[in-house]
Amino acid sequence: MLGREVTPDDEAGRGIGKTADLALGFGGAVSAWRRFAPDDARSDAEIQSDVAKWRRAHPNIKRFWRRLDDAVRRSIRNGRRIALGNLACEYVAGNLYLTLPGGRRLAYPEARFGPGKFDDTTQVHFKDNSKGAWREARGWHGTWCENAVQAISRDLLAAALQRLEAAGYPIVFTATTR
Repeated sequence: MLGREVTPDDEAGRGIGKTADLALGFGGAVSAWRRFAPDDARSDAEIQSDVAKWRRAHPNIKRFWRRLDDAVRRSIRNGRRIALGNLACEYVAGNLYLTLPGGRRLAYPEARFGPGKFDDTTQVHFKDNSKGAWREARGWHGTWCENAVQAISRDLLAAALQRLEAAGYPIVFTATTR
């Protein structure tokens, strides 16, 4: 993305790379960049240039976003299970399910198409209770990707903790961030 090698001593390059991965990895753009780097004094156009460079440097991530969003939409449209590698999307009785590699399913209740964030677009709308009360939410490729990555990470951690306990190592502390 920067057009040069970033070494452990390159604090500026590492800072830009970290911000780029955190802000852009799930489909974000300039506004996401600004949330992760509020002190970045560059113009939106300069940041947008970095967004474009990051996306060009990560074509497989962009392809995954499109394929995952397409699988979600096709599943809702035709009510069939759509496999995407080790993930699967399924629309059953008005609910969208994203099945993870380990078999656990993420649920998006009352999933349906509705107006998108941008003119003349549609998005998947669903009910969400992640903040303690049911509310309307809109999903897009960033939502599906972030939810899948974080849920799979949780599953890997849980499995590792079980193996550690089975091997006689007591788990005394875990930490998460919000």
